[in-house]
Amino acid sequence: MNLLVVILSFVQSFGILYSTRWYLARGRLSSGDTFFHLLVIESIRKHRWNFPSSLQNVVFSEIDKNSDYLAYPPLIHYVVALFPPKFHQKIAKYFSLVILSFVSSIAGIFTYDLTLNLGLAMLSSFIVIFNFSTLSPVFKFSPRPLGLFFYSLIVCIAVFYPETLFSLLTIAFLVMLISLTHKFALQTLLFGFMPYVFLFGKPYFLLSFLLGILLSIFISRGFFLRILKEHISWLRFFKSRPKRIRIIPYLTAIFGRNIWVLIILISILFGFFLNNGSLLENLLKTDLFTKVVFWGFINLLIALLVSIPALSFLGQNYRYVEYSVVPIGIATSLLAVYLTPYIWFASFACISISLLALLKYRKHLVHSKTLVDPDDILSYYSLRDYNFSNLLVFPGSRTLEVSYYSGISVIHPVRGPKTPVGHITNLTKNYGIRYILRFKGNDRYQLFATMLKMIKMKKILDLNTFELYQVIQENGLDIPDHSS
Repeated sequence: MNLLVVILSFVQSFGILYSTRWYLARGRLSSGDTFFHLLVIESIRKHRWNFPSSLQNVVFSEIDKNSDYLAYPPLIHYVVALFPPKFHQKIAKYFSLVILSFVSSIAGIFTYDLTLNLGLAMLSSFIVIFNFSTLSPVFKFSPRPLGLFFYSLIVCIAVFYPETLFSLLTIAFLVMLISLTHKFALQTLLFGFMPYVFLFGKPYFLLSFLLGILLSIFISRGFFLRILKEHISWLRFFKSRPKRIRIIPYLTAIFGRNIWVLIILISILFGFFLNNGSLLENLLKTDLFTKVVFWGFINLLIALLVSIPALSFLGQNYRYVEYSVVPIGIATSLLAVYLTPYIWFASFACISISLLALLKYRKHLVHSKTLVDPDDILSYYSLRDYNFSNLLVFPGSRTLEVSYYSGISVIHPVRGPKTPVGHITNLTKNYGIRYILRFKGNDRYQLFATMLKMIKMKKILDLNTFELYQVIQENGLDIPDHSS
């Protein structure tokens, strides 16, 4: 029967996610990190399966010369590199859909094991999928869904299984996988696992966590230590740039990602008010339900704490809430046994909110131009006829996309000075920028506008979505034309 639950959950989830991806992106790839991963995968295949320490035709601009930007968890790259290159872009489009569908199946399986009710299992799977935390990553290619998958497996094993040798070794193995998949997922697991171990008296699970870290060091032949060092470097970088907090947008980002966390609280209070607590008392007193709710709400607590300016360097607050989707799905389905009419009403409200968020998100994607149009790709191919070097792209998030399709040598800013003037000065002084590609109508941080005031340049190409400029004078010195 569990196999049937997996199949039905997967099919239901994949159908929803595929429809969501079509609505958000049609058949297009997302820009930004997608092409970082594709370039790494390409490099692995070209260099005898060695993980790259640099990328061909890409120079990373960083003010910290001791940084190691390519010290990145490598698991997803090696998995995709096993496939022929002609499939890589297809995989980039649909990888997240497949993994997130399996994530929903986790909730379905464990709900069915607890209730032996196929309807509740499907409801649990549906709740996991139909919140913004799961819908928003569907058009992106990144390790985040795979990290969420391993994280959810670890949480469910910790909640539903005793501390046996098998469960301890399984968690250690999954910790190793998550360590080599996604840095943020490991960080989130660490923040949740420590309180869980001490609150519920599970010291041996802490040993599993430590064993998993040791395994990741051993399997990666020490590469995980480089990943950890670089992750700490990123945290220090963001700590030097604390965010200005606007509380309402932050709370909207947190609860909008997984509105179901509020539904659980409201449902419990509502149930007590109408039934004097008699229907829910047994459920709420069970150790199992308490553990599920803990894993559902610990990430909400972390997200709220990270909203404090002094702690904002620990990552985007709303991303922590993504890791609560499976326990929240299970908890809501269990509550449905006692609060059936109210849960259905709450589900309708949550679905409506997710649809509204999805509508707003699509408008954001169109406005921010973070999707790669087919016309853009044709334009990139035309750039191959020019003898470019040291190309700078505005916005920087599209730099690797340009290099991936055109093969042109680019400068990719990663960590730069705080101010636009300092950022431009660093690029022109240290990297010999000669050509600038600017996407039209996309200068959010006014970097290109700042550069126009500092450097003399001329437009040499004007295509549908972007313009190409050549730097002709820098610091009072004329620069010869080498574009032909």
